Amino acid sequence: MEVVKTLEYKIKNHSKIFGKTIEIFNEALSFIINVIDQEFDSIGHLSMKSLVPAVESFIHFTKTNTNPKYKNDCFTNTHRTFVEVQSLKLLVL
Repeated sequence: MEVVKTLEYKIKNHSKIFGKTIEIFNEALSFIINVIDQEFDSIGHLSMKSLVPAVESFIHFTKTNTNPKYKNDCFTNTHRTFVEVQSLKLLVL
């Protein structure tokens, strides 16, 4: 691969641009950890493949799950996808 252009300028304060994203991610992760902790007796025996759908059933409002046991604004339909999936993947790893 040929290098076409390089930049000599260091990006300063790059962590600030991700501040809100990290805040939402940490809130979602904390929420999921608390749900797993509270439900561990009922889900602790599950395989990693089964754990994610089990936790999702506790926190997601869907057509078939109209009253999830745990509610948090991080997991509304508009915000759920990326934050929640990445949080669950982190926990499963």
